[in-house]
Amino acid sequence: MADAEAKEPMNRVIFGDCRDTMRDLKARGVRVQCCVTSPPYYGLRAYGDDPRELGRERTPAQYVAALVEVFEGVRGLLADDGVLFLNLGDGYAGYWGDKTASNAGTEPKANRRGYDINARPSFAAAFGGSSIKPKDMLGIPWRVAFALQDAGWYLRQEIIWRKPTPAAEGRASASRFTRAHESLFMLTKKYRYKFKDNRRLRSVWDIEPAAGNGLHFATFPDELPRRCIEVASSVGDAVLDPFHGSGTTGRVAESMGRNWIACELYSKYAPLQQARTAQAALAIYAEVKGAPLAERPL
Repeated sequence: MADAEAKEPMNRVIFGDCRDTMRDLKARGVRVQCCVTSPPYYGLRAYGDDPRELGRERTPAQYVAALVEVFEGVRGLLADDGVLFLNLGDGYAGYWGDKTASNAGTEPKANRRGYDINARPSFAAAFGGSSIKPKDMLGIPWRVAFALQDAGWYLRQEIIWRKPTPAAEGRASASRFTRAHESLFMLTKKYRYKFKDNRRLRSVWDIEPAAGNGLHFATFPDELPRRCIEVASSVGDAVLDPFHGSGTTGRVAESMGRNWIACELYSKYAPLQQARTAQAALAIYAEVKGAPLAERPL
């Protein structure tokens, strides 16, 4: 069982770059049984202005490489029989194109839902010299999945998260079908791993997206991490989320009797995470360069 065996304080968020945080946790002997996470998607939103934020790389290849590095950190914390559940959405080439600056002010979703059109490179900068054409689907989830497989992960399954009430896509759906699903990959560190036989569950999960909360643009529905945590861990085990965002994974894990530890780049989400966590007082830690992780008051 991977739990608080390293005597590391659990049920807390550590603010800073998750790659640095996970290296520090590994050095202190932390181990987790399960990881459930959803990184920022490529070229979709900007959650802040930190240059370390993932999803704002110039090319898909750079984004994939960054995620491979992140999940190498996850692998260092995961128990040998641990399981990783990775949720990723896809995108299209040419959504922003070379009209970035001129279109930014006319797209009504740009500010309302966190879409950062100006942060995106031109089509030539992102895809020049490749076989990708304007309007091509990028296949980001599978590019990441295959890269992780090449890095040594066991790619066990793609689960389809079907959204019965998908978000409207505006003009885009005039030339294709409205996207109503995302991929959830199940990956393992070893050939044998902890997994509770649950044959009533199929590989297509109908789960309504979570309602927006006005502070974070991509909130997990509770049911998605609940299913993952249920089959891949036991009471008392530890769960990791390196992209904690609005705090759903930790809150659900704690409600199921699991310990949890999470990373998040932006401390501005601390009040939201605290409000959404069942624990009366959430311990928030900030990373101090060159010093141990120090407790930070809210």
